[in-house]
Amino acid sequence: MYPFWLRGHHAPQCGYPTFGVTCDDPTGTMLPSLSESYLSLLDINYGNRSVVAIHSNLVSGEPCPATRINVSSSLRLSQLAVSGANWELFFSNNCSRAPPSPAGALWLNCSGAITGTWSVHLGRRYAAGPAECQYSAMPVLPGLELRSWDDYTAIVRRGFLLDWMVPGDCAACKATGGQCRFEAGTNVFGCLCPGGDMQLAKCGELLVMIPISACDIVTALTSAAAALLFPCIYVLIWYMTGKRNWLILWKKKSSSTERHYEAMIVLYGSLAPKRYTYSEVMKMTSSRHKRLGQGGYGVVFEGKLHDGRLVAVKFLQDCKGNGEEFVNEVMSIGRTSYVNVVRRFGFCLEGSKRALIYEYMCNGSLERYIYSENPKEILGWERLYAIAIGIAHGLEYLHHSCNTRIVHFDIKPQNILLDKDFGPKIADFGLAQLCRTKESKLSMVGARGTIGFIVPEVH
Repeated sequence: MYPFWLRGHHAPQCGYPTFGVTCDDPTGTMLPSLSESYLSLLDINYGNRSVVAIHSNLVSGEPCPATRINVSSSLRLSQLAVSGANWELFFSNNCSRAPPSPAGALWLNCSGAITGTWSVHLGRRYAAGPAECQYSAMPVLPGLELRSWDDYTAIVRRGFLLDWMVPGDCAACKATGGQCRFEAGTNVFGCLCPGGDMQLAKCGELLVMIPISACDIVTALTSAAAALLFPCIYVLIWYMTGKRNWLILWKKKSSSTERHYEAMIVLYGSLAPKRYTYSEVMKMTSSRHKRLGQGGYGVVFEGKLHDGRLVAVKFLQDCKGNGEEFVNEVMSIGRTSYVNVVRRFGFCLEGSKRALIYEYMCNGSLERYIYSENPKEILGWERLYAIAIGIAHGLEYLHHSCNTRIVHFDIKPQNILLDKDFGPKIADFGLAQLCRTKESKLSMVGARGTIGFIVPEVH
């Protein structure tokens, strides 16, 4: 059952702290639910670490509350994230004039706690209409068409897909006869073995506490002597052969650094976007044939996925430190699913070769319009206002509605991409900082942002 555990029947260490399940459902739906959220569980897939869930307010009764439900806010203290495999229902209402009605849009008349006429559209994306409208979105499982109220009700009550990422490989532990445990105090996964001993991964491995033999003592002393001798050998090599040997050691350090942030990405499991090989990325871009532009960390080329979808592929140049910009950008957007945040299709990491694959934005960045000689004739004040509102919605989502909040630190016209309907999407998360949802203060050590632009998270 790990990482889930049944409250009132299992000890808390039998699962992950925020994955406690209760069957005492006050709504009478008879569905198990996560006790620290408003989510009821419809299905659990341990193979791909995912669950199908539904907001408890939508299980029974009129499903119009879907227009006021923020799924991401229900996940704030858990290790669950909205899966990128979902589609979305897009809602709009309270418009001073009628919003655009794309093909397949449905009009809903709601009563009770939530009243009014709503336009709802099912799909991957939705072109926002007038800025004065109220917009919202909710993830749903794909596979059904939206043609009537009955279709809408069926889509909502099928739920949506969530991915989880918790420490430990429970399958490996069970395969060796152990039981999975999680110690919340130390934040460590453990495997309780038949003999009563606790291992860090699976049974049959060396214990943390083991008897020390004379052979072990000799081995330890030898290792200590080698550790003391190494600096002396290093100085001697430097003195005798100069920088050539320094370069060799530096390359080894670089390899260690590559392994460091590669391990960080692997740790995120299903939350990380799809990983491509470098040869696949080169084939995707026809060997970097069509250049779209250049950003602060690399050059962007047009590409095409195997299913024909156009993408933008950013080949990163030299990264500083542990490649923190690359890791931040991969993990940040891997945790997001919102109409005003650019969608990520995958990434490439092969040694020093790194690339990021985004959805293709045919209208490019906001920079080409806002810095033109007469931007009002190109976009108009109404469209510029709608873009500003969209950016604000995207920032509000990143700051408050993500499973792990994201502070971008580099909002500028070059990092705002425009889709075919000039809908804004926030991109380029190279300077982003991730923070736990309980944190209210961030470390501001070091310069952030771009010279000439005010960082909205700071000022």
